Amino acid sequence: MKNIVIIGMPGSGKTTVGMMLSKKLNMEFFDMDDNI
Repeated sequence: MKNIVIIGMPGSGKTTVGMMLSKKLNMEFFDMDDNI
């Protein structure tokens, strides 16, 4: 299984892009902010 990791500055839209990609690619979305 391949993963996609998105990194960047706070407020740059990582979560938004990650959620959009996960829906389009039918992959699970995992947000580290929710787990820290």
